[in-house]
Amino acid sequence: MEKIIETYNEQTLNFIGKRTNSGKCSFCGKELASGEYCDCKEAKKKNRFFKKGVNLVRSVNDYISMNNTLEEARKHIGSFFKTPEKFDGMGFEDYEIESDSEKKGFKTTVEYYKKAVQNYFTGMNLLFLGKYGTGKTMLMSILCNELANNYLFTCRYVNAVNLWQQITDSFKNNEKSVKDIVSPYKNAQFLFIDDVDKIKPSDYVREIFYDVVNYRTEKELPMIISANHSLEELDEKYYGEAIISRLVQNSKIINFTHKNRRFQG
Repeated sequence: MEKIIETYNEQTLNFIGKRTNSGKCSFCGKELASGEYCDCKEAKKKNRFFKKGVNLVRSVNDYISMNNTLEEARKHIGSFFKTPEKFDGMGFEDYEIESDSEKKGFKTTVEYYKKAVQNYFTGMNLLFLGKYGTGKTMLMSILCNELANNYLFTCRYVNAVNLWQQITDSFKNNEKSVKDIVSPYKNAQFLFIDDVDKIKPSDYVREIFYDVVNYRTEKELPMIISANHSLEELDEKYYGEAIISRLVQNSKIINFTHKNRRFQG
C-alpha cells in the first residue's frame, strides 16, 4: 500500500506541486490552519485537484482497512468490473505488437497508465478507434486490469450492447431502475465502454449516454471508449455532436489502422 500512496504523491507533486510549505500557502504565502485550503487565485485553480487527491488516498486506505491486505483489496476492487474472460488477469506484458499501428497504440496506452493520477485529476479520456479485430478490446481490458491492480482505482468495464440490454431488461423485470443501473457507471473513477457503435442507439439510449458523458465531463472523471467507426461517423450516424464533442474535448485518441487480426492465419 505504501508504494501505491507514494505513487499518488509523486504524480500529484509532479502535476500540481505542493499545496502548503511550512504551514503556508505555496502560492501566496498565507498562513493556513491544518487542513485549510487557501482562497488565493492560484490556489483556487488547483484546490479541486488537491481535494480529489485527498479523497483518492482515503479510498485506498479504506479498501486496505476493510480487506486487511493489499491482495484482498485488489480482489475487492476487481469485483467492481469484469473484463472479457479471455483477457482476465492480463497485463501489458501479454500484449503482442505486430504492426506500427499497434506499437503507437500500445505506447500511448502505457503513457496514459503511467500518468494515471494526473489523468484521473483532469478527467482525461482515451478513445480507441479502428476497424473490427484490431485489438482494441484486449488493450482496453489490459489497461483496466493494470489500473485496478496497481493503483487500486475503481474501474467499471462494460460492453455497450450489454449495458443497453441491462437497461432494456429493467423495463420488464422492475428489479432495478435505470438510475440504479447507470449510477455505478457515472461515478466510477475510470469508466470503460467497449463497442459504443455496435448498435445504433435509440433516442432514449442517446439521452442516457449523454447523461453519463456529461456528468463525467463535469466531474472530470475519465472515460475509456472504443468504437469501430471514425469520430465523424460517430457524430453523424450514432450519437451526435453534443455527446461526441464532450468525449473529444479532453481526450487522447488512438487510431488502429492495421488489418483485422482475426482474418490472419
